[in-house]
Amino acid sequence: MDNLSRKNRERQRHRQEILAAAEQVFAEKGFTGATVEDVARQAEFSVGTLYNFFGSKDLLFKELVEDRFGKVFECFQEEMDNSRNAKDLIEGFIQARIEVLRRETAFVKIYLNEHLDDIFRKPDFYETYVGKFCGNLMGRLENAFKDCQKQGIFRDDMDAYDMAVALNGIIDGFMFEWSSRPEYQINEKRVHTILGIFFEGAMRR
Repeated sequence: MDNLSRKNRERQRHRQEILAAAEQVFAEKGFTGATVEDVARQAEFSVGTLYNFFGSKDLLFKELVEDRFGKVFECFQEEMDNSRNAKDLIEGFIQARIEVLRRETAFVKIYLNEHLDDIFRKPDFYETYVGKFCGNLMGRLENAFKDCQKQGIFRDDMDAYDMAVALNGIIDGFMFEWSSRPEYQINEKRVHTILGIFFEGAMRR
């Protein structure tokens, strides 16, 4: 039994090594430009061994996305669950986006480069590997905006979901700038700018 468990642990370790290598390759070359051979070389495994874990490049990419989105979601949950109120939750969402950039830099690059491409636009791919995470987070953010509106913090002439989309879009703009110019760091000063841009326009006067 111990021997079987040891084999399973070793297989799981090899799987994570392949996913880590794939993350680096996809971040550097993109999904279209990357090959299974590139990933095998980066992971220092044979191509045959890689295929024993993942039957195709598509499946490898999908499992990478699902695995990393799970980690990203945990980061968001941790930050947002510690919020004391709805407004604090919204600020936590912004901080979580920045923390994800710091923790999962390679995956953020993959997401920014690929999420407008064909693979991310396929309904089955989005629904299975992306939508379940994004939908949960956007739902929490929308409810936070609704609570803030009820408390008189934010204007009530704006749709709460549209406000969530707008906030996400502002952050995405900073992220895209960083992805094209790595020296453009998302630091605390820029976090303050994001908060200022959004809250000044959305808060009740």
